[in-house]
Amino acid sequence: MHRNQTAAAGPIEDEDGDTARRPGRRPNERVRYGETHPKYGTKQRIVRTKGHNTLPNFIGRYFPRRDDPDIHSFYCASMLALLKPWRDLAADLKAPSETWSEAF
Repeated sequence: MHRNQTAAAGPIEDEDGDTARRPGRRPNERVRYGETHPKYGTKQRIVRTKGHNTLPNFIGRYFPRRDDPDIHSFYCASMLALLKPWRDLAADLKAPSETWSEAF
């Protein structure tokens, strides 16, 4: 795992080293990746505040309906992609011998 497990290391200063208070909502804490991670020097993880909700924004025609038998496998694949943790679509959502319905 490449993530830095010490989130309590404190806030990361901005470019100028400024950690002064500013008007508005407090920014979320940012934590660097571990030193062995490829994006260690350029990216940070954001620790969201308690109660933060991230909602998906579906772009396109519609989200498939579960009661349409013509697109049921597409519905199952969409739900798995949305709800099941995955990194590789071809390997993590279903086994090659499974149907999308069986995996769901």
